[in-house]
Amino acid sequence: MKRLITSLLLLNTMAATGFSHDTRKDTTATRDDFKAFCAANVGWWTGEVASVIGETSVVGKKENSSTYYWKGSISEDGNAMSFAGVGPKHSDRALCYFDAAAKKIRITSVSSKGVVNQQTIHRDGKDWIRHTLQTSSDGTSREFHSVITLSNKGKTITIVIHVKNKDGKVNKQTNVWHRVGK
Repeated sequence: MKRLITSLLLLNTMAATGFSHDTRKDTTATRDDFKAFCAANVGWWTGEVASVIGETSVVGKKENSSTYYWKGSISEDGNAMSFAGVGPKHSDRALCYFDAAAKKIRITSVSSKGVVNQQTIHRDGKDWIRHTLQTSSDGTSREFHSVITLSNKGKTITIVIHVKNKDGKVNKQTNVWHRVGK
């Protein structure tokens, strides 16, 4: 029941906010890409990171890192994937699905701090590219561009997050996640 309520809240958020943020109209994904993305992310993961995409302090200072955990679970019918994350600063829930009309892999997440992320994912060779529009609880929005790389026979995910600061300079943060269980 808890999963159903979380899924309904995420779907309601997606319907209310739309996806006009996706400026990468020329990129597409297939259902097979979606299945591969889900298979790569299933299981329990942990990382010692400065911040995560569900926080407004993304691209934080490495000396302030904390341990975070997340779990990816594929739905019984294989048409959706849910994510649950927890760390010392917040928790979050996400729903990932394939949008057949737009030919996009989409993720919408909501954190315990009220941060909403709307993301699109597509392949670029062996890597995955993630475009994120983040809206904080005060209405402030930011965009991120991330490159997601799998290594160590699928047991490590490296995410390099790029964001422009107020001066227009691009800052980046690298998060490394290790699979601790499937």
